[in-house]
Order: sequence, then C-alpha cells, then structure tokens
Amino acid sequence: MTLINILFLKLQVSRNIELGLAALSGEKGPAYDRIVLNAGMVDHLLGAEGAEDISAALDRAREAIDSGNALKRLLNYIKLSHKV
Repeated sequence: MTLINILFLKLQVSRNIELGLAALSGEKGPAYDRIVLNAGMVDHLLGAEGAEDISAALDRAREAIDSGNALKRLLNYIKLSHKV
C-alpha cells in the first residue's frame, strides 16, 4: 500500500466518523438513513420487543437517535472499552 493510499484511507475513516457522529447527533441525511436502516433491521431480525414489524423497528431506531440515547450509549461503550 502506498503512502497516498494510506493517507486517503485515513481521510475516509475520519470523514466516516464525522458523518456517523453527526447522524447520531440527529443530523438528517444519507448517513442518518443508513444508520436507521441498519439498526432497525438488526432489531427486527433479532426479534427485539417492539420491532416485530419493520416499520416499528425503523421508528425505534429513529427515536433512539433523535432522543440522543444512541449517541450516549456509543460514547459510554467507548469509555468502557478504554478501561479494558
């Protein structure tokens, strides 16, 4: 892998982190939509209570993001993972 490729990859990772955090902060857009879809489908496929149908699962994911709970849980996970 060349230095240019490594730098480009680092820029992509940084940009994806930025987009993901913005989406988890409630900023609407493609990243938000992808996170809602992924989270909702995981809940639905794993049979989470309240996510029995796909529409309800997507609503639960939107609520978790829009309320700030998803970001709080992610930040808590990061904090705890640094203690391990």
